[in-house]
Amino acid sequence: MRLVMSGSLDIDRMKTGLPVRGWNLTSILPEEIEATRDGLTLRATLDELEWSGLSPKDIFGSDADDKKATLMTNVLGLLGK
Repeated sequence: MRLVMSGSLDIDRMKTGLPVRGWNLTSILPEEIEATRDGLTLRATLDELEWSGLSPKDIFGSDADDKKATLMTNVLGLLGK
């Protein structure tokens, strides 16, 4: 699942915030990071977030996975300033 942002992401905020939320940083570059947690992989660049292991039905479907939805919500919480 990919979210394309209309503004720039704060990669430094993601670098510090993801580990606090239990994500393991697997790649750290100046304008891109990758992290894993509970079978999900997250890639963040300056203008998009991409999750592997997560589909829209995991969050919005009738059989939504509460754990996956919570993980996504916690990451999105890092976007606010």
